Amino acid sequence: MTFIARSDDLRRENQRRILAALRAESPLSRTELTAATGLSASTVTAITSALLVADYLVEAPRKDSGNGGDAGLLGRRGRPQVALALNPGAASIGALTLTLNRLSAALVDYSGSVILEVVEKVDTLALAREEFGRRFVALLKRALDEAGSSAGPLRHIALTVQGVSDAKGTRIHWSPILTHRDLQIDDDLRDAFGTSVS
Repeated sequence: MTFIARSDDLRRENQRRILAALRAESPLSRTELTAATGLSASTVTAITSALLVADYLVEAPRKDSGNGGDAGLLGRRGRPQVALALNPGAASIGALTLTLNRLSAALVDYSGSVILEVVEKVDTLALAREEFGRRFVALLKRALDEAGSSAGPLRHIALTVQGVSDAKGTRIHWSPILTHRDLQIDDDLRDAFGTSVS
């Protein structure tokens, strides 16, 4: 069977490959991105230009190649290569974790670095059903307030809980650290922050 890729699907996949390469190692020049992704130079240029305009990428200082800094550049001809990196301020993700007697909210920037984490000690076995969502909302708001301008706009919330959850990871069917079953937490978070939750 032959699959036909739509151009927007292909562009999205190529963009994903470029972003994955930059998450693995950053900064990289467009030439290095071409080698890392296997995409053509024109495709890399078109996609990185669009990502720069959208503020998802930034021009970054070149890493020291270990050959004496600028001395290694003197032997090169042509226009100097521009290094590209993920823009940490482009977006942030709230990573929420529920473990025995502990709630935590970490903010992660677009480049994958943890901005900060706030923790609250609670008795998870005694906490009322409706309190879980409220506590997570308050904790994530506190993290966003403490991060201030160092956090980009909140684009997604990821929830991690010990136990058995539904496929989306937003309804906790059972957990050894809770007395409640079928606990739904994502509604409070989605209402408070207006973003996706998984």
